[in-house]
Formats: sequence, structure tokens, C-alpha cells
Amino acid sequence: MFSAGYWRYGAVGWTHVWAHVDCSIPPVFLFHPSALRFLSRSMLLVAAGLTAVLLPAQTATQVLLINPSSGDGTPFSVDTTGRHQSNHNLSRSVEHNGNIAEATNTTSWDLNPAAGSMQVSSQSRYQGWVGSGVTLDTRYALGLFDTFTINAGNSGFSIGDNVQLTLALTIQVSAQTDGLNAQTAGNWLTFTVQQRDPVPDSFGTTHSDELLSLEYQVGVYDFTEKAILNGVTQFDNTVTYVNGQGNEADVYQFDITLNGVVGETLELGMMFGDFNPNVYDYTIDNFITGTRQDIGNSQADYGNQFSAQVNWDLEEVLGFEGLEVLAASGFAPGISAVPEPSSYALLMGLAGVGFCATRRRRRVS
Repeated sequence: MFSAGYWRYGAVGWTHVWAHVDCSIPPVFLFHPSALRFLSRSMLLVAAGLTAVLLPAQTATQVLLINPSSGDGTPFSVDTTGRHQSNHNLSRSVEHNGNIAEATNTTSWDLNPAAGSMQVSSQSRYQGWVGSGVTLDTRYALGLFDTFTINAGNSGFSIGDNVQLTLALTIQVSAQTDGLNAQTAGNWLTFTVQQRDPVPDSFGTTHSDELLSLEYQVGVYDFTEKAILNGVTQFDNTVTYVNGQGNEADVYQFDITLNGVVGETLELGMMFGDFNPNVYDYTIDNFITGTRQDIGNSQADYGNQFSAQVNWDLEEVLGFEGLEVLAASGFAPGISAVPEPSSYALLMGLAGVGFCATRRRRRVS
């Protein structure tokens, strides 16, 4: 039994809401023949100073432009390892009597598994006359995959013991549009955290458990935010705009407890996107949309923009101090960064919490 909660700000101020769910997150054994970077077993043993038998570890960095699938700037995909920092441009245009109407998009990203971070930003603009017929609907999926080996360290635990870690996430998102109420203009972001299941199903397919899903949408007519932790909805809010031109900025913080086993590995996927439906593999075509921005032609000159930054860390859980965690990417978890018991009590209201979420919103429109 796990407990989950989030902070809600309303007419009576900040209140804490709790939900309960029965769930179990199994340790993850990683094996996949994809051509990714491996850390050898001997390297892991030397780094950890242990004699445990460890499974191969790997990491991947992927970007996929999902829509549009034709025209200037398409197709586009990235399938690599380690940090990937770049940008990509799309454009659509039409000419009439010597005049040009054009819609453009520039999307930039910095996917850095060794730093425990990923960033994405996108800006679309339309310049031309009303009713030109030019539109642009830009959709990307971006993902990082990293493998974490749990070692005993100085914890006093032995190989095979069940242990827990906290995955601490901070997500900063902002989005705005200059579109008016009659105008097509919108920004959509979906961020998910996936944990790879250790055992394939009877058909040999490897699936994942979706630990977190955060949806964030800023359009002409309204703003929507929704978060689900381990199947439990934490918040689901919609704000309606009177005069269009949405403008939002928010910060979210989530703590998720991971169950693991000393001497074994678990693998996490951090994605602006999702799997289709939840088949955990390195086939980039299995990604579905994580970011989307569209722009139309009902105004002569206007634009949309959004940005999102995600930072994560692995932290100790009370009662499981002293563990060592090795990441295939080279990421160095802040395992020693354990909140004092008083801080836990202040944040969560009780001990033994499975996962929790806090939320801060800053309305800028």
C-alpha cells in the first residue's frame, strides 16, 4: 500500500490531498540487443568495489519528429547515446501575386542523461495574409533511457535484499500564444516516466510501468494541467480564457519511490512522449507525441512558444541509507541528499510515503 499526495492552492490557501493505492514496482533486469553503449561488467565491479554479478547496462537518447511527415525539414530523427543538444527547423509557405505567406517552427533541445536533465523549447510563427491556407502542426517525441545498478555500499544490506530509492523530479513549464479566440494556436506537452518491466510477456514483448504522466496544454481558449502518479490522478484542472492569448508558467515537483534489489538493475525512461501502447523498447518509431505546437492563418502575424525543463535525482529513503547507485550514463545520483525527518513530516504529514507530488503555479496571464 502506497500513499500519494499533492499540494493544492485554493480559496482557503494551501491544502494537502492524499490518495492511496496498492502498487508494486518490480526491479528491472535490462537486456536488449540494440546497438547502444554498454558498461562492461568488470568496469562496474571496479567502480563499485564489489564482487556482485551485474547485468549489462545501457543508455539511449532519442528524438523523433512525428508530424508533419513531408515538406521542408522532414523527416527527422535522432537515435544515439549520451548528451544530444541541437535544434530543427520546419517551414511551409505559399506564394500569391509575388507575396509569400509562411509558417515556421524551430524546436531546440538539450537531452543530458549524465546531468539528469532534459530541456525542450519550440517557437512557431505565421507571417502572411489571412486565409492563405498555410498551417503548421509540429509534433516531437524526445526520450532518455538510463540504467541504474543498485549496490550495497555502506548500507549494511546484502545482495538480493529489497530496498527503496526516491526519484525526485522538478519540472518547469511555460507556454504562451498570441492567437485570438477565433485563431488556431496551441501548445501541448506530455511528460512521462516509464520503468521497464523485468520479464517479457508470453509473446516476448517487454512492457513498462508508467510511473508519472504530466499533461500541460495552453491554447487560445483554455489552459489544462493534469498529473497521474502510479495510476492515481493528483490534479486535473482547466482554466478558461476570456480574450484568448494564453500565457502560463508553472513548476511541479514529484517524489516517486522506486523498489529495487541490491545487486540488480532498474531502467527508467524520461520522455516528452509515450510508448505505443506501453511496449518498452528502443524502436524509435514506437514513440508517440510528447510535444505539439500548431499555428494557422486567421491572423496576419502572430506566434506561439513553449519551453520545458526536467531535472531528476535519485535520493535515499529513510531506513535505506548508504546504498550506492551506478548509472550507465555516468549520472552521479545525490544519494546523500536525504531530507531530515522533520522535513519529511512537514512535506508529507507522515512517514512511509510511497510517492508524493507538490505543485506550484504562477499565472502570468
